[in-house]
Amino acid sequence: MEKELDVKDLCKQITNYTGNLIRLIRRDHHVEIKNIAKELGVSIQQFRKYEMGENRICIARLLLILNHLKYDIHTFIVDLMKIHDISYMPIQKKPAFKNVEKLNSDQYKLVEKLIKNLTKNN
Repeated sequence: MEKELDVKDLCKQITNYTGNLIRLIRRDHHVEIKNIAKELGVSIQQFRKYEMGENRICIARLLLILNHLKYDIHTFIVDLMKIHDISYMPIQKKPAFKNVEKLNSDQYKLVEKLIKNLTKNN
């Protein structure tokens, strides 16, 4: 029988798990909070709230954090699911980039710029 998921609880769990895993990676890489917070343009208190799961992390911020820590997003998601046994989450498999054509030219340029900036350091 499939588990019935409460979306609000699931979001809170994933927020907590994400913060915990970021903290583990940051400590493993010997990165101080003050350094990564400064790099990301957030306060130390805000970054602590991310790590404690008190504040959600948008995908753009998560990509920047992982880039700073030199940690691949795919590996992060796989680790997140393994460590916290959230493999029961329903994942819909859809073709990648299905909605890219819906971006206007300015949005597309911003996405390209973000990808270029994230990949130039690796």
